[in-house]
Amino acid sequence: MPFAHLLLSSMAVVAPSTPARVAVQALRKPSGALSVSVECQGAHDVEALSAALRKAGTATLWASEVSMVSQLAAEQGDAAFDFPGPCPVVFHGEAAMAEAAVQAGADAVVLDPSERELAGAMGAADVIWRVSSADELQHLLDAASDADAPSVLLASEAMQADDALAALPR
Repeated sequence: MPFAHLLLSSMAVVAPSTPARVAVQALRKPSGALSVSVECQGAHDVEALSAALRKAGTATLWASEVSMVSQLAAEQGDAAFDFPGPCPVVFHGEAAMAEAAVQAGADAVVLDPSERELAGAMGAADVIWRVSSADELQHLLDAASDADAPSVLLASEAMQADDALAALPR
């Protein structure tokens, strides 16, 4: 999956008293400045890469393999009392491996709307929904309460940002 995706957080429809989720919160800087996330794959020294990315100010680390999630989460966990603190780790691989990724330390997982039942098994991990149509986005928004407004990853090849923005509540 190419990483040229647009991440929209529909936190605008969340009630102000709703606490932000750790991975989603990391993707949105309070100042509105650009946040940078990095997909990690095929690294030989994952611990050094993870530490360097954290120190460089990376917002989140993304991985599509559980073994990479495990290594990234271990290094990030070691930084719990360091400055800068740990980066959330997001798993965006096969849905069948999502539970294993959460057990390995993923702070969030990316799932398709057809995998809503699986989302309940993610425990405290955030779920970022991968949508490919305005209808899928609208269905997620209709099903969400103010307390759990969805965060959405748009497959840019399949769906235009304008279509997604038009589906968001005003």
